[in-house]
Amino acid sequence: MLKKGGMIMNIDFHYYGTYSAARISGFSHEDSCKIAWAAETVDENNLVNIYKTKTYKEESKKDFDKRDVRIISTFEKTSENSNDSIRYWRKNPNNENIARIRSVWLAFHFLPGNFKAAAPADGIIEHEGTKETADVLNIFTEYEKYDELDMQLLCRNNSNTSRIMIGSARQQYQEYLEKEKDAGLYAIGVAMHVLADTWAHEFFTGSPNYWTNDAEGFRVKASAMKRILIDHDKIEKYFSGTVSGVQDNSIFYMGHGRAGHCPDYDFLEYYYVPRWKKEKKEFGYAKLINNPNRFQNAFAQMIDAMKYIRGEMDEFPLREYNLVRDKSVYADNSDIAAVKEEIFLQPCSGVYYNEVESQRCELWKKFIKNKWNIVLDNYVYNNGYDDELSLKQFWRVARKHRDRVLTYVSDQTDYNFDNKIADTVDKMIDDYSSKFSDLYDPALSRLLDVTEVIL
Repeated sequence: MLKKGGMIMNIDFHYYGTYSAARISGFSHEDSCKIAWAAETVDENNLVNIYKTKTYKEESKKDFDKRDVRIISTFEKTSENSNDSIRYWRKNPNNENIARIRSVWLAFHFLPGNFKAAAPADGIIEHEGTKETADVLNIFTEYEKYDELDMQLLCRNNSNTSRIMIGSARQQYQEYLEKEKDAGLYAIGVAMHVLADTWAHEFFTGSPNYWTNDAEGFRVKASAMKRILIDHDKIEKYFSGTVSGVQDNSIFYMGHGRAGHCPDYDFLEYYYVPRWKKEKKEFGYAKLINNPNRFQNAFAQMIDAMKYIRGEMDEFPLREYNLVRDKSVYADNSDIAAVKEEIFLQPCSGVYYNEVESQRCELWKKFIKNKWNIVLDNYVYNNGYDDELSLKQFWRVARKHRDRVLTYVSDQTDYNFDNKIADTVDKMIDDYSSKFSDLYDPALSRLLDVTEVIL
């Protein structure tokens, strides 16, 4: 089982769940495998893995503008995030390291959807918590325009940004269908990863910000305790997120870091208090997160999205999915109900991230074996389909996805993303390589992997 850390929905859903949704939507076994490979590759395509590939080593020898493919990272390990973090101080939206962080996390993990043109049917979420800081050292600044932008970039499910993204994936799939079908399938996989994350990562933003991403008051819903088969005094380990940061745009306030892996655990139902809802002196209210329902809705929406991409549906339905949607209205209700019952509502006896992930993967493997009589191959990053060719195709469609999504957000908000910024953040991959190549030797890489799991 792969070891990973950071702000990610687990491999169980992104790989096995995406494969299952693709099969149910009508894709063949072979095509579904490729879609699932790309969906999980979004979480594995970090600089540490990229630097090890033959493709990167060959392409990095060429001038930047003469490469066969523009190499792009779609995930940052804790070590990479930390390196970015020490290169900026204070709030500066024009800092290239902030731009890099946002280009990765907004485009691939926390799709922005809390602005006027994109907000779902229940409207824009306003910051209702305190906007003043008690920091006597003046390291934390008060809530300001910069923070208001990050509220607009809050991840929301059923946003119009999701519609734009799925439309772009459909266009890529159709463009590549005749001459380069695999690239089209990888485009679908990237979009499915991000679509799933709009459910798991809702109410957080892909920009390091105390005012939007800080969280407190975690507790498991009493009725959901029966699904947790561990000593209940250990439950607090589920809520062990990042420590408090030393400044309000510290990397510790990135995404759902402060919430730990709570958003990733499909069986969990819990309460928490987001900073944007917290009153000045007491909790404003505790937000209930029902992960079994969230994951069910994500799975159902992925099926509809892939039917739309294949041309079986004229429109990609939005604003039909919510946490109280009755299962009987799902088009594929028997499969979706089975997934919820056989996977999301099953108890968990794991305490640590890898234990939980491994157990949930086994549930998905059992579901796939029972339904299609298939034992799905384990995920491998750079030994996928046609090896280096698959990575080149993945990088190409991932970059198109990023540029399409972030250009739309830039057009609708004060967030700034253009070709110049895209070139800057893409060139930073070479910059990181030249300065930190010694950091990623095999022994230290294994140490970093262990650190990721602990964090």
